[in-house]
Amino acid sequence: MNLNKNKNKGLSFDYKDTYSFFEGLDLFINFSIIIYLSNYIFPEIDLRVSMIYSVIIIITSFLSKILLPYTLLKLGKIQKVENLFYYLSFLSYLLVIIIPSGNVFFISVILLVISRFFIGITFAFFNPIFLKNYDSNREFDNNSVIKHFLLLMIGIIFGSILYSIINESFSNNELNDGGWKIFYLVFLLSLSLFLFFKKFFFKISNNNDEKELLDNFNGTVDIKNLFNNFQILVPLYFLILFSSSFWLPKFTNPENMQFLDYKIIFIVLTFLFCTFLYPLLRLIGKKRSSFFLSIFLLVISILVSFFSKDSSYAINFLKFFISLVSGLSICIYLLDYRNNNRTTIKELFYLLSFPYFILGLFIPLSFYYFIHFSISYNIIYVFFSFIFLICLISRIYNKR
Repeated sequence: MNLNKNKNKGLSFDYKDTYSFFEGLDLFINFSIIIYLSNYIFPEIDLRVSMIYSVIIIITSFLSKILLPYTLLKLGKIQKVENLFYYLSFLSYLLVIIIPSGNVFFISVILLVISRFFIGITFAFFNPIFLKNYDSNREFDNNSVIKHFLLLMIGIIFGSILYSIINESFSNNELNDGGWKIFYLVFLLSLSLFLFFKKFFFKISNNNDEKELLDNFNGTVDIKNLFNNFQILVPLYFLILFSSSFWLPKFTNPENMQFLDYKIIFIVLTFLFCTFLYPLLRLIGKKRSSFFLSIFLLVISILVSFFSKDSSYAINFLKFFISLVSGLSICIYLLDYRNNNRTTIKELFYLLSFPYFILGLFIPLSFYYFIHFSISYNIIYVFFSFIFLICLISRIYNKR
């Protein structure tokens, strides 16, 4: 695929871009209701244990993204692929709404796992970046990457507002007894309204791009390229921590409570860093900027790890640092897509899905650690350094 610079193309939105909004909304909804979900499907298990079980079930959607190529042959038999997003999303959420209380013959768990599996497959295929850049004869739509992260964060912010409204409207007992399904009902209502109104607000092309993509899903995958943008794990994991901040601080080790309590201001800071720095970095030079930022993030993370101390000031600085690093990591991510001139459609898919697969393995382990152990802030900076070092080594290696 030839990823050339796309000139004179503004941030014009179409209906495919809204898939990112629904993905952000789905992410926040599912990570914010872990407590209610755990009490509902694992009523006989200790809550701290059942929370980890629920998290593992939720991140099934992250692990299943990587399995999309194995389902393409089945999907290829469907003629109206565009409607598949609505069918799979609707049925997957409907499965969750009808699950019974308690763990009767594991029916609740099985239905929830099936639901999350197909949600992962759905968002992996209907990723706007993936959908809009399958044709190697067309210029790469650089703005599709910008719009994806913009609408993803808007979906998460909308989910946080929705959570606050519903959480204030219902008691904890009502939400524990199945009231949490209201979040899924709102998602289905939003999806239905979008399906109804999209033909009035969006221009829909007559050609079936999704069907053509299924017929042309090919190309090679260079494994080492998957680690060029490994730092995207930082903002994605930060968004998950924010989505979990309504419940996670209350059940973690007391020393971790303040660190895990994220307010919406930190998401706004990440958005502002990305919005104002990205145009400036483009003017400086895309290749030079992305390489410089990779070195800068590595060096600053190593330096801070030596001077960091566990205190209230250190916690606030760490949160600010995470917001800054998240914004800069997204900038590097955007810059690299503008530089890339070798990506095939198959490799593009794995570039988009591989970070979620890694997160799917890492999230349950980190949440378990937060709940049972006290984390040192130096370890977090060292962890950042490790990620940025992998990215930098991969960049240097690929230049040879």
